[in-house]
Amino acid sequence: MEHEGRRLHYLTEVSNRKETVEVDKQLFINQSISQILRSISQTIIDIINEFVAGEAKDFRSAVTTLFRGNRMIYIGIVVVLVGFLLYILDLGG
Repeated sequence: MEHEGRRLHYLTEVSNRKETVEVDKQLFINQSISQILRSISQTIIDIINEFVAGEAKDFRSAVTTLFRGNRMIYIGIVVVLVGFLLYILDLGG
């Protein structure tokens, strides 16, 4: 019985460590540029799908749709990139 308890405790610890590593990989700061770009495109697709499905019926639900989960950081990156692009285009024109 004691052996089973130790084995269960060991397996729980191993499982918790694996889960912690997976969560750390998903954190924004630990992602590569390609993962960030994939996440940005997936975020934009998810937002468009939710707006097309009609889930955002008023202003509050539209804001909730835009900033649900990790979307806020990716929306911020897109806004900064678009602003930078407009600035560069304005300098050239």
